Amino acid sequence: MESYIKRSKLKKGNLEKIEEKKRARMEGNLVGDEVLNAYEVATLLRLTPMAIYNGVKNGVIPALKIGNRLRFSKRAVLEALNVRQTQPKGRVKK
Repeated sequence: MESYIKRSKLKKGNLEKIEEKKRARMEGNLVGDEVLNAYEVATLLRLTPMAIYNGVKNGVIPALKIGNRLRFSKRAVLEALNVRQTQPKGRVKK
């Protein structure tokens, strides 16, 4: 039998973290994948958090909105940026 903790006994920050993890687990495309926030993605890619938000806005970086926060699949971010790097820029000479 699972033990339950009353919400009133949890600190607000801990409750938010638990609920975010539950929401992330419920999303099928994030199961078994590392879920990152914008600051962690910025550190991973050696960019600023604002560059990450702009990348999401421009459709370059895939993100999932959970509540009012963005979450990123590490695998999806790396795959999306890898695809962009391998695409030729400009015209291809024949």
